[in-house]
Amino acid sequence: MTFCILAEHCSVFDPTQLLPGLSYAARLCEGCRARAESELNLLRYDYVDLSQLVPAAQRHSEVRIARPKPSSRPPLNLGVFTLRGRIAWVVLLAEQALRAHRGDRPGRNELPVREGFALDTAVRYLQPRVDELAALPGTEAFWDLAGEQSVVLDGAAVLRLVGLLHRSARKACGLDTQQISLPGDCPKCAASSLRRSPDDPGRIWCVHCRVTLTGAEYLQHVRLIAPVTEAKPQR
Repeated sequence: MTFCILAEHCSVFDPTQLLPGLSYAARLCEGCRARAESELNLLRYDYVDLSQLVPAAQRHSEVRIARPKPSSRPPLNLGVFTLRGRIAWVVLLAEQALRAHRGDRPGRNELPVREGFALDTAVRYLQPRVDELAALPGTEAFWDLAGEQSVVLDGAAVLRLVGLLHRSARKACGLDTQQISLPGDCPKCAASSLRRSPDDPGRIWCVHCRVTLTGAEYLQHVRLIAPVTEAKPQR
Protein backbone atom coordinates (compact mmCIF):
# COMPACT_ATOMS: atom_id res chain seq x y z
CA MET A 1 0.00 0.00 0.00
CA THR A 2 1.48 3.32 -1.07
CA PHE A 3 0.37 6.84 -0.27
CA CYS A 4 0.49 10.15 -2.12
CA ILE A 5 3.92 11.78 -2.01
CA LEU A 6 2.42 15.17 -1.15
CA ALA A 7 1.68 13.91 2.40
CA GLU A 8 -0.22 16.57 4.40
CA HIS A 9 -0.57 18.68 1.24
CA CYS A 10 -2.54 15.91 -0.47
CA SER A 11 -5.96 16.97 -1.76
CA VAL A 12 -7.67 14.17 0.21
CA PHE A 13 -5.46 14.22 3.32
CA ASP A 14 -7.25 12.75 6.35
CA PRO A 15 -6.41 14.99 9.34
CA THR A 16 -7.83 12.51 11.85
CA GLN A 17 -5.72 9.55 10.69
CA LEU A 18 -2.87 11.77 9.39
CA LEU A 19 -2.88 9.83 6.11
CA PRO A 20 -2.78 11.12 2.51
CA GLY A 21 -4.68 9.46 -0.31
CA LEU A 22 -3.75 6.07 -1.73
CA SER A 23 -1.56 6.31 -4.81
CA TYR A 24 -1.54 2.60 -5.81
CA ALA A 25 2.20 2.31 -6.55
CA ALA A 26 2.25 5.76 -8.24
CA ARG A 27 3.70 8.95 -6.80
CA LEU A 28 0.45 10.90 -6.71
CA CYS A 29 -3.07 9.93 -5.80
CA GLU A 30 -5.71 10.42 -8.45
CA GLY A 31 -6.94 13.68 -6.94
CA CYS A 32 -3.49 15.26 -6.69
CA ARG A 33 -2.60 14.11 -10.21
CA ALA A 34 -5.70 15.77 -11.64
CA ARG A 35 -5.06 18.90 -9.57
CA ALA A 36 -1.42 19.15 -10.68
CA GLU A 37 -2.35 18.74 -14.34
CA SER A 38 -5.05 21.39 -14.00
CA GLU A 39 -2.81 23.88 -12.17
CA LEU A 40 -0.03 23.52 -14.73
CA ASN A 41 -2.49 24.07 -17.56
CA LEU A 42 -4.08 27.08 -15.85
CA LEU A 43 -0.72 28.79 -15.33
CA ARG A 44 -0.75 29.62 -19.04
CA TYR A 45 -4.06 31.47 -18.63
CA ASP A 46 -2.85 33.07 -15.39
CA TYR A 47 0.08 34.49 -17.34
CA VAL A 48 -2.28 36.03 -19.91
CA ASP A 49 -4.61 37.42 -17.22
CA LEU A 50 -1.70 38.96 -15.31
CA SER A 51 -0.41 40.53 -18.51
CA GLN A 52 -3.58 42.62 -18.64
CA LEU A 53 -2.80 44.00 -15.17
CA VAL A 54 0.88 44.82 -15.71
CA PRO A 55 0.18 48.46 -16.73
CA ALA A 56 -0.79 50.20 -13.51
CA ALA A 57 -4.12 52.00 -13.46
CA GLN A 58 -3.58 55.68 -14.17
CA ARG A 59 -5.48 58.36 -12.30
CA HIS A 60 -7.69 60.70 -14.26
CA SER A 61 -6.44 64.22 -14.64
CA GLU A 62 -8.02 67.40 -15.92
CA VAL A 63 -4.87 68.11 -17.90
CA ARG A 64 -5.13 66.66 -21.39
CA ILE A 65 -1.97 65.74 -23.29
CA ALA A 66 -2.36 65.74 -27.01
CA ARG A 67 0.70 63.63 -27.74
CA PRO A 68 2.85 61.58 -25.30
CA LYS A 69 6.54 62.24 -25.15
CA PRO A 70 8.74 59.67 -26.99
CA SER A 71 10.57 58.84 -23.74
CA SER A 72 7.41 58.34 -21.68
CA ARG A 73 6.50 54.87 -20.43
CA PRO A 74 3.25 53.75 -18.79
CA PRO A 75 3.63 52.97 -15.06
CA LEU A 76 3.91 49.28 -14.22
CA ASN A 77 2.33 47.22 -11.48
CA LEU A 78 5.60 45.75 -10.22
CA GLY A 79 3.94 43.14 -8.01
CA VAL A 80 1.94 41.70 -10.90
CA PHE A 81 4.93 41.97 -13.23
CA THR A 82 7.13 40.04 -10.78
CA LEU A 83 4.49 37.35 -10.20
CA ARG A 84 4.02 36.84 -13.93
CA GLY A 85 7.76 36.47 -14.43
CA ARG A 86 8.09 34.05 -11.52
CA ILE A 87 5.38 31.80 -12.98
CA ALA A 88 7.29 31.49 -16.24
CA TRP A 89 10.63 31.12 -14.45
CA VAL A 90 9.54 28.27 -12.14
CA VAL A 91 7.85 26.31 -14.94
CA LEU A 92 10.89 26.67 -17.21
CA LEU A 93 13.23 25.51 -14.43
CA ALA A 94 10.96 22.53 -13.74
CA GLU A 95 11.02 21.59 -17.42
CA GLN A 96 14.81 21.83 -17.60
CA ALA A 97 15.25 19.78 -14.41
CA LEU A 98 12.90 17.05 -15.60
CA ARG A 99 14.49 16.89 -19.05
CA ALA A 100 17.92 16.53 -17.46
CA HIS A 101 16.66 13.83 -15.08
CA ARG A 102 15.03 11.87 -17.92
CA GLY A 103 17.98 12.36 -20.27
CA ASP A 104 15.80 14.10 -22.88
CA ARG A 105 17.17 16.53 -25.38
CA PRO A 106 16.81 20.24 -24.54
CA GLY A 107 13.55 21.71 -25.77
CA ARG A 108 12.97 24.68 -27.99
CA ASN A 109 13.08 26.92 -24.93
CA GLU A 110 16.88 26.83 -25.17
CA LEU A 111 16.45 29.27 -28.06
CA PRO A 112 15.61 32.95 -27.45
CA VAL A 113 11.81 33.08 -27.63
CA ARG A 114 9.12 35.16 -26.00
CA GLU A 115 8.43 34.33 -22.36
CA GLY A 116 4.78 33.41 -22.94
CA PHE A 117 5.67 31.03 -25.78
CA ALA A 118 8.37 29.38 -23.63
CA LEU A 119 5.87 28.96 -20.79
CA ASP A 120 3.33 27.32 -23.09
CA THR A 121 5.93 24.90 -24.44
CA ALA A 122 7.13 23.97 -20.94
CA VAL A 123 3.59 23.34 -19.70
CA ARG A 124 2.85 21.08 -22.67
CA TYR A 125 5.93 19.04 -21.76
CA LEU A 126 5.24 18.83 -18.01
CA GLN A 127 1.49 18.31 -17.94
CA PRO A 128 1.45 14.67 -19.14
CA ARG A 129 4.46 13.89 -16.90
CA VAL A 130 3.27 15.10 -13.49
CA ASP A 131 4.00 11.71 -11.88
CA GLU A 132 7.59 11.89 -13.09
CA LEU A 133 7.80 15.50 -11.96
CA ALA A 134 6.59 14.49 -8.49
CA ALA A 135 9.39 11.88 -8.36
CA LEU A 136 12.06 14.42 -9.34
CA PRO A 137 14.95 14.29 -6.85
CA GLY A 138 16.16 17.41 -5.08
CA THR A 139 17.42 19.92 -7.64
CA GLU A 140 19.46 23.00 -6.72
CA ALA A 141 18.49 26.12 -8.65
CA PHE A 142 17.49 29.75 -8.21
CA TRP A 143 13.81 28.92 -7.76
CA ASP A 144 13.05 32.32 -6.20
CA LEU A 145 13.82 34.19 -9.48
CA ALA A 146 15.80 36.85 -7.63
CA GLY A 147 19.01 34.88 -8.09
CA GLU A 148 20.32 35.76 -4.64
CA GLN A 149 20.54 32.24 -3.21
CA SER A 150 20.02 28.83 -4.75
CA VAL A 151 17.76 26.35 -2.97
CA VAL A 152 17.10 22.63 -3.34
CA LEU A 153 13.56 21.58 -4.23
CA ASP A 154 12.32 18.11 -5.04
CA GLY A 155 9.37 17.28 -7.27
CA ALA A 156 6.78 17.42 -4.49
CA ALA A 157 7.99 20.88 -3.47
CA VAL A 158 7.85 22.05 -7.09
CA LEU A 159 4.22 20.92 -7.40
CA ARG A 160 3.34 22.74 -4.17
CA LEU A 161 5.05 25.85 -5.56
CA VAL A 162 3.06 25.56 -8.79
CA GLY A 163 -0.17 25.47 -6.79
CA LEU A 164 0.92 28.46 -4.72
CA LEU A 165 1.70 30.49 -7.84
CA HIS A 166 -1.68 29.62 -9.37
CA ARG A 167 -3.54 30.73 -6.24
CA SER A 168 -1.46 33.92 -6.03
CA ALA A 169 -2.34 34.74 -9.63
CA ARG A 170 -6.05 34.22 -8.99
CA LYS A 171 -5.92 36.52 -5.97
CA ALA A 172 -4.00 39.16 -7.94
CA CYS A 173 -6.68 39.03 -10.63
CA GLY A 174 -9.48 39.29 -8.06
CA LEU A 175 -10.81 35.79 -8.80
CA ASP A 176 -10.24 34.42 -5.29
CA THR A 177 -11.17 36.19 -2.09
CA GLN A 178 -8.52 36.61 0.56
CA GLN A 179 -8.67 34.16 3.46
CA ILE A 180 -7.25 34.69 6.93
CA SER A 181 -5.93 31.67 8.86
CA LEU A 182 -7.16 31.51 12.43
CA PRO A 183 -5.50 29.84 15.42
CA GLY A 184 -7.06 26.75 16.90
CA ASP A 185 -8.23 23.37 15.62
CA CYS A 186 -11.53 22.54 13.95
CA PRO A 187 -14.04 21.22 16.54
CA LYS A 188 -15.19 18.49 14.11
CA CYS A 189 -12.07 17.14 12.35
CA ALA A 190 -9.33 18.56 14.68
CA ALA A 191 -7.41 20.02 11.72
CA SER A 192 -5.61 23.37 11.96
CA SER A 193 -7.54 24.70 8.98
CA LEU A 194 -9.94 27.37 10.23
CA ARG A 195 -10.37 30.36 7.91
CA ARG A 196 -12.40 33.53 7.68
CA SER A 197 -12.89 36.29 5.15
CA PRO A 198 -11.55 39.78 6.01
CA ASP A 199 -14.96 41.20 5.02
CA ASP A 200 -17.03 38.80 7.18
CA PRO A 201 -15.39 38.12 10.57
CA GLY A 202 -18.58 36.53 11.89
CA ARG A 203 -18.31 33.45 9.66
CA ILE A 204 -15.52 30.91 10.18
CA TRP A 205 -15.17 27.68 8.24
CA CYS A 206 -12.88 24.66 8.02
CA VAL A 207 -11.27 24.04 4.65
CA HIS A 208 -11.12 20.27 5.31
CA CYS A 209 -14.54 19.24 6.60
CA ARG A 210 -16.42 22.44 5.59
CA VAL A 211 -18.00 22.91 9.00
CA THR A 212 -18.98 26.54 9.72
CA LEU A 213 -18.90 28.47 12.98
CA THR A 214 -20.14 31.85 14.10
CA GLY A 215 -17.76 34.30 15.69
CA ALA A 216 -19.11 33.54 19.16
CA GLU A 217 -18.87 29.78 18.64
CA TYR A 218 -15.26 30.13 17.51
CA LEU A 219 -14.31 32.24 20.54
CA GLN A 220 -15.91 29.71 22.87
CA HIS A 221 -14.16 26.84 21.11
CA VAL A 222 -10.69 28.36 21.46
CA ARG A 223 -11.55 29.38 25.05
CA LEU A 224 -11.16 33.09 24.51
CA ILE A 225 -14.50 33.73 26.17
CA ALA A 226 -16.40 31.59 28.65
CA PRO A 227 -19.59 29.84 27.47
CA VAL A 228 -22.80 31.44 28.62
CA THR A 229 -24.51 29.46 31.42
CA GLU A 230 -27.80 30.04 33.17
CA ALA A 231 -27.55 31.30 36.71
CA LYS A 232 -28.84 28.91 39.37
CA PRO A 233 -31.65 30.29 41.52
CA GLN A 234 -30.62 31.04 45.12
CA ARG A 235 -32.53 29.39 47.91
